[in-house]
Amino acid sequence: MVGQLGHGDRASYRQPKWLEKLQGKAIEQAACGDEFTTCIT
Repeated sequence: MVGQLGHGDRASYRQPKWLEKLQGKAIEQAACGDEFTTCIT
């Protein structure tokens, strides 16, 4: 869905915020585009 940052809401944030669902996981690679964001763990 458009406008979601992975925090469980559609709020805007002025600063980066940790994603609780990714806590404890090693992110190997991240990418984003006009309509997507993805991470490889």
